[in-house]
Formats: sequence, structure tokens, C-alpha cells
Amino acid sequence: MKKKRLFIPLAILLTLSCWVLISITLPPKWVGMSETELWVADFNQESLAKTANWFGQVYWHGHLNVSLIGVELYHHGKLLSETRKKNTYLGHNDAIDYIHTADAAFDRDDQLELIVKWEANSHVYEESIPLQSRKRFFALPSFLNPKTSVYSM
Repeated sequence: MKKKRLFIPLAILLTLSCWVLISITLPPKWVGMSETELWVADFNQESLAKTANWFGQVYWHGHLNVSLIGVELYHHGKLLSETRKKNTYLGHNDAIDYIHTADAAFDRDDQLELIVKWEANSHVYEESIPLQSRKRFFALPSFLNPKTSVYSM
């Protein structure tokens, strides 16, 4: 009976250790927040997916409904991707994809920046979101990972 009591915690510990080791080897998750904290963005590889699917989402945290004009992704100051989403309306905590690609590979030291343009109350606004790499310590498999929030994991 004592062997069985010892086996179960050891099996759980071994499983969690393997999970963390696999998660650490994955590419970093890129996250950032605008200076006004109205926008939050991420650029993330689908965890434990069979192919390297990268997707980026931008989240609106303001209280007004806004019309998104476009999102631009810059890598070391050079335009990498431009998404025009004219007449895409966002309410509080709404999110929208700004990129989905299979060929993104960045180093942890790379500089990524997102420029978000939107319209509210007949005025056009623009904000910059510097993206920073974050190491993953506990990545969920893609079938368990709901895309709810940048800071949900």
C-alpha cells in the first residue's frame, strides 16, 4: 500500500516536470500593452500544434465602442505585416486577429512593435504597442487553449 501511495505523487510530479520541460523549449510568446492601457496585443505560436501556426490578436480595453482602421506589425522598424480592418467595430474586451502566418520566427532579442489605428467620436487615433518576449513555463495544448485573454495563462 505504501508503494502505491508513493507511486501516484511521483507519477504526477514526473508528468508535470516533462510538461514544463516541453513548454520551456517552445518559442516565446510576444505580449504588450499600449501606454494608455487601452490596447493589449499578443503574437503567439499555437502551443503544441503539429505545424508552426503563429497568430496575433489585439484586444480593446476601452469603454467606448470603436471602429478599428488597421494594425501594422513592425520587426526592427521594418513593416512586416499590415492589416486593414475598416469598419470593424469593437466593444469593451473585444479581440480581433491581426495576423495568422506559418513562417514567423523571431529571436527573444528581436524588437517587435504594433501600431493600432482606430476611430472613435469622429476622431482618428493611433497607438504603439511594443511587444516583449515571454518564456512559457506551462503551455496548454492547442485543443485546450481558449483564446480569451493575453494574460489568462
